[in-house]
Amino acid sequence: MDKDAEVLKSLMRLPPNERAAALAHWIYVQTSRSGDSKWNVRAAESWESLDSVPKRFNVLTMETWVDHPELLDAWVEAITAYRREHAGEGKKP
Repeated sequence: MDKDAEVLKSLMRLPPNERAAALAHWIYVQTSRSGDSKWNVRAAESWESLDSVPKRFNVLTMETWVDHPELLDAWVEAITAYRREHAGEGKKP
């Protein structure tokens, strides 16, 4: 099983709002770990270890996206367009 499938499997038991927040947190941690980011992880790395305040902030962030569906659609479309532009180039352009 690849890493993405493992992450998804571990988060599928969460309710949708918390699952969305946990996925966003996972992306934050992975980006912070990349050598290109120059950003230190400033929270617990696993969702289960995250304190209630940052966990709640992540859930509220997801709710903000829900409150702005046109912006969410535009964000997803931009990511989709970027993926199409860089298809076949590997993970990073």
